[in-house]
Amino acid sequence: MKKYSQKSLIYKVRSLIKEQGMVKEGDGLLLGLSGGPDSVCLFDILDTLKDELKFELAVAHYNHRQRGEESDADEKFVISLAKSRGVRCFIGQNKSTRKISEDEARNLRYAFLGKSLGEWSGDVLVLAHNQNDLAETLLLNLIRGAGILGLSSIPLRRKKIIRPLLKFGRQEVLEHLLTQKIKYRLDSSNENLNFSRNRIRNKVIPELQTINKQATANIFKAAEHLSSESALLFELMEKELKMVLISKNKNRFELDVRKIQDLSPSLITALIRYILFGLSLNKDVSSKHYLAIYQMIIKNIGNKKITPNKNLLVSLNKGIIRIERIIN
Repeated sequence: MKKYSQKSLIYKVRSLIKEQGMVKEGDGLLLGLSGGPDSVCLFDILDTLKDELKFELAVAHYNHRQRGEESDADEKFVISLAKSRGVRCFIGQNKSTRKISEDEARNLRYAFLGKSLGEWSGDVLVLAHNQNDLAETLLLNLIRGAGILGLSSIPLRRKKIIRPLLKFGRQEVLEHLLTQKIKYRLDSSNENLNFSRNRIRNKVIPELQTINKQATANIFKAAEHLSSESALLFELMEKELKMVLISKNKNRFELDVRKIQDLSPSLITALIRYILFGLSLNKDVSSKHYLAIYQMIIKNIGNKKITPNKNLLVSLNKGIIRIERIIN
């Protein structure tokens, strides 16, 4: 086993992979490789460790075609980098050049990564999120009024997805790339302050770091604490849900209003939040909407409908409250 300095990022990532049991001998790892510093850094580390840890490595790149020649240059860079290391590379492209939202881009990218993992018969999808990404997400959710579930940590591993860089900051990533003299691409759209995440990345977090140099690391710790609390909340909500549930499927929950009314006000709201979070329908649901749903349950009068966002319908009919996804 090759020795690395305990201060080096490759040593820390290797230790985390082993501690968390992220990878098994013989696994096929597919890394989402954008060409940016985070994914290029992780690519270099995984490529260095693949023989020692005995896993196969491939990469996948999705060209969103949102930045013209710059997007195409990113794609060419990734293909060249993968070829130089003898690593198989999957390439996907958005068929349209129309402007798409961050959510649309993410959905397209993840769909392509999942398809590529299956095509390659791989075992694990690897993403290059780091501490800064988590801090940005937590702060975004915080200013949107998210509850404990929305402020929890991004998981190090979930099903087939692992994030070996999550415990480490962007500065460590850049230091690794500088030390190893590895080139990478920069996304010019990350400087566009019209995007909320970019303002947090380029304005808010640097300001927080003038107050406390360990700001991102401490936000990460706070998110981990919240994850522990949310795990307990999940257990409680599962028990309460069984007591009031009439039926459910992947797009709909039906609940007995009379049984829900026996719960405390805070538990009722927490249960609704939990269901919406499980259906991935909690985005853009404000405290005003939760209050309206709560009052619908407590009053239990007539037929009522609320549509907090374009994808969500909450309705009351004959003592049954239905929470469902709107399928267009």
